[in-house]
Amino acid sequence: MNHKVVSYLKLEEVRIDHIHIRAALTLVTNSTLTDHQAVILCLCRGRSPLRSRLTKTTIDHVGLQSDIAGIDFTPIYGTNDANIATELLIASLQFAIKSNSIITKISRRKKVIKPWITPGLIRCMRTRDRLHRKSKCDPDNHILKLSYKRYRNFCNNLLKRLKRNFERNEIMRAKNNNKRLWDTLKKITYTSKSDYRANDLIQAASVADSLNCVNEYFVNVGKSLADRIDCNNSGNVDLVLDRVGNSGLGSFVLLNTDSNEVSRMIAGLKSKCSVGWDNISNDLLKQHCHLLATPLTYIFNLCLSNGTFPSCLKKAVIIPIHKSGERDKVQNYRPISIFPSISKLLERLINTRLVRYLESNSLLSNSQFGFRTGKSTDNAVYELVDYIVQNLDKGNKTLGLFLDLAKAFDTVSIPILTKKLEKIGIRGVQLKLFNDYLTDRYQCVKFDNYFSRDIPVTYGVPQGSILGPVLFLIYINDLLELNSVRGKIISYADDTVLLFSAGTWDSVFREAQEASG
Repeated sequence: MNHKVVSYLKLEEVRIDHIHIRAALTLVTNSTLTDHQAVILCLCRGRSPLRSRLTKTTIDHVGLQSDIAGIDFTPIYGTNDANIATELLIASLQFAIKSNSIITKISRRKKVIKPWITPGLIRCMRTRDRLHRKSKCDPDNHILKLSYKRYRNFCNNLLKRLKRNFERNEIMRAKNNNKRLWDTLKKITYTSKSDYRANDLIQAASVADSLNCVNEYFVNVGKSLADRIDCNNSGNVDLVLDRVGNSGLGSFVLLNTDSNEVSRMIAGLKSKCSVGWDNISNDLLKQHCHLLATPLTYIFNLCLSNGTFPSCLKKAVIIPIHKSGERDKVQNYRPISIFPSISKLLERLINTRLVRYLESNSLLSNSQFGFRTGKSTDNAVYELVDYIVQNLDKGNKTLGLFLDLAKAFDTVSIPILTKKLEKIGIRGVQLKLFNDYLTDRYQCVKFDNYFSRDIPVTYGVPQGSILGPVLFLIYINDLLELNSVRGKIISYADDTVLLFSAGTWDSVFREAQEASG
C-alpha cells in the first residue's frame, strides 16, 4: 500500500506544460466531486488522413488485350469533331483498364525496405532479432548466446554482400548515361534528397483546401510577375525578326500523318512514366500500338485539318516537388506538370513539323543553344570561353552580364506569342491550332490520392510539355537579334549572357550600359 502511495506521489511531481500529439482528442471537464478540472486525453488509433496507403494495382493484361481488341472504333471514325473523338477513345480505354484492374492492400510487413532486401532476407533479419531478444532475456544461456552471434554474423554478412552486388549492378547499368550515373552515385552515397513530397504544405483537417491554395499560387505566380512588367514599350511586340524581314517567307503547313509515323512515335515513348488524369500510361499505348495506332491517326489528322487541340488533353496534373528552404512555404516548391500520354503524341507530331520549319528557314538565332538538335550546354560554354580567350589574347578587357529570367515559362504572354507566331509565317488553320493549344488550359494539384479543383491557366506555355520549350524559344528570339548589342549574346533557353570587350575598362562599361539601357 505504501509503495503505491509513493509511486503516486512521484507521478504528481512530474509537470508537463505543453503536449502536442497528432490524431488525439483532448477535453477539459468540470466535476462536482473535486475542485480540480479533469483533463481527458483520447489517443485515436485510426488511420491518419495523410498516411499513404500501401496498395498495389494488378492488371490482367490478357483480359485488357481482349477488351481493347473488342473496342468498337466506329463512333470515333463517324465524327468530325476532334474533341468528341478523343473523349470517346479515352473513355473506352479507361473502361477497359478499370475492368481489368484489381487493387489489393499490401501488408506493411511486406513493404520493400531497400531494393536488395528480399522477403527471404526480411525473415532472416526477424529471426536474428528474435534470437537477440531471447539471449537478452536469458543471459546465462551460453548456447543461445553463441547461436545468436553466429546467426547475426551470417545475416549481416549476407546483407553487406547483397548490397554491394546491387550497387555494383546499378553502376554498371548506368555507366553509359551520365545523368543516370550521377543519380545512382548520389543514391548510393546517400547525398540525394530523400523526400521531395509536399507533406508540410498539407493540413490534415483540410487537405482539399490546402491543395486548392497551392494550385492557386502556381497558377497566379506567372501572372503576378508579368503584371509588374512595364508595358510602355508594348509597341516593340510587333517587331519582326530581322531574318524574316521581307525575305518572302512562306507559310507553315501541318501535313497529315499516317499510322506508320504514329507507331514510331508510340514506340519512342519512355516507359515507366507517371500517368496523367486519364490513367492511360505510355506502356499501355506501346503494348497495344497495333490496335490504337489507326484510331489515333484519325484523331490527329482531325486536329491538324480543323485546327483543334482536344480540350481533354489540355489538363495538367501538378506534383509539388520541394527544392530548398522551409518545407511549409509553397514558394520553395517546383511544380511538375504531368500530361496525358496521348497529348504527348500529338504535341510531338506538331513539334516535329514546327522544328523542321524553323530550322529550314533559319528562324531561330544561332546564339540560342537550348532545346535544339545538335546544340547543348557544351557548345554554349565553348562559345563563351572562346570569345573570352580571343579577346584576352588581343589585350582587350572583357565583361559579361548574366541574365536569368524569373519564372520564364510562366510569364509568357499568350497574345504576344500568338503575334510572334503569325510574324514567322504560322497562319490560318495552323495558327488556330496553336492558339487553341495555348488557351483554355486547366491544372490541378495532386497529393497521394487527393486532388484540388481545376483552375484555368491564363499565362505561360505549358511546362513539362513537348511544344512548350520550342514556343518559348520563339517568344524570346527577338532578344538574341538585338542590333544594339555590339558584343556577343549566348543563350541557353532563358539563361543568357551578354559579352562585351574593348581596349579599356571604361569603354567596356560604356558599351554594357548602352546595351542594357
